[in-house]
Amino acid sequence: MWLSLAAFVMCVAIMFLLSWIMSLVTLFVVFALYLLVVYRKPGNVNLISGYSELIPECCRTKVFSVRLINNKICVTIPEAM
Repeated sequence: MWLSLAAFVMCVAIMFLLSWIMSLVTLFVVFALYLLVVYRKPGNVNLISGYSELIPECCRTKVFSVRLINNKICVTIPEAM
């Protein structure tokens, strides 16, 4: 843990030595993105829910079963007889 913190401090110091203006801009952008994520609180985002229409109909009926339960996609493989 301390080694990674020391590496971070060294990288930031090298950034400031190379170009202090771009270092400030980069740190501002990273801090702004951090605040955006903390403010939005994405929590449990279901990334698959928007892609259900991309699964072709033939695959839905023959290869596996796709159902929507509690706004989540559940994919099940039918049992072999």
